[in-house]
Amino acid sequence: ASDFVHLHLHTEFSLLDACCRLDKLMAKAKALELAKLARAPGQDFATLAKARSQGPSAVDGGDLGWFRHGTMVAEFENVAFWLKQGEVSEPIRTKFGFRAAATDAGELLSSPAPGGAAVLIATRHHLHAPLVLQALAGGRHLFVEKPLCLTREELGEIDRAVAASTGSVQVGFNRRFAPASEELRKLVASTPGPKTASFRVMAGKLDPSHWYANYAESGGRVLGEACHFLDYFCFLFGSPPVRVSAQTAWPAGGRLPFPDTVTAQVEFADGSSGQLIYSAEGDTSWPKEELTLFGAGFVASTQNYQKLVIHRGRKEKSFSYLSKGHAEQMAAWAAFLRGERGHPLPYAESRASMLLTFATLEAIQQGGTVTVGG
Repeated sequence: ASDFVHLHLHTEFSLLDACCRLDKLMAKAKALELAKLARAPGQDFATLAKARSQGPSAVDGGDLGWFRHGTMVAEFENVAFWLKQGEVSEPIRTKFGFRAAATDAGELLSSPAPGGAAVLIATRHHLHAPLVLQALAGGRHLFVEKPLCLTREELGEIDRAVAASTGSVQVGFNRRFAPASEELRKLVASTPGPKTASFRVMAGKLDPSHWYANYAESGGRVLGEACHFLDYFCFLFGSPPVRVSAQTAWPAGGRLPFPDTVTAQVEFADGSSGQLIYSAEGDTSWPKEELTLFGAGFVASTQNYQKLVIHRGRKEKSFSYLSKGHAEQMAAWAAFLRGERGHPLPYAESRASMLLTFATLEAIQQGGTVTVGG
């Protein structure tokens, strides 16, 4: 079963005001009748839900969107995560009434977007590219968690889909939206000359039972997690990455089938340089994400985006924050969807970060320096 499911909901009868067993039996009978109708060959679940459902999701054809374990009432979760694609459940009774559920992401994403409906994709990584392609084919604006895709071939497919679609893509590189990051970006933009940044990430050991350890699903930690920090360099310097050299350090207990601890050195077109140390080794008392930035006349450092210290003109200035940028990125995307601002993270920028990530993996595999390319 997947960690996430996209659910379509059909509410047949409300039980909130039910006062006798007869009402409940009638509601269940109606739900059974309509669930049977929904399974009929050629029957469209969304059309049926719009016409017959009494729930608030009726206007959207019963579409509840994506959700993960622990976010819906137990009665739903006990059914939803075990439905096969396109399958319609038996009626489900909750305190809100009798409902039928179905899941068919392919049909939903490839259909024309009603009212410019947007899509958020937060599945396991190997599903990102296929779902992105389907959503773009439907002309949808979409938000996809990082990484955008797992291979250069998938990226090429997405390039062509973006060019042909009326929709748009935003990747969940939230760190660049953190308030501390915005302050750092202003500092970099106001200071001439190349900059040097060192990012140290204490990721910790990967549990062998975690789905990230399934390389076919996650793509590994470089693609799945280190891409965040490679993107951060691109954001911070505002310059295209040119070359990268990288290596991996294997833990004392033995070699893993894919890179888990990585160091990378990235050269940018403006002469700036970014060093990433992404380590599964260390001690958890150390800050998980720490950045030091050097520029003409200043040194700045952040710890977990919660504390920012700037040394400039022989003075030290400190800032405190609470966010890693998740809420800020979603707020910016929502404003874009409402037509209140331009796209907060253009596809070309996310694409450049993915190309740098692929080049980093290739540098590890080849044991040398790799040109990032376009």
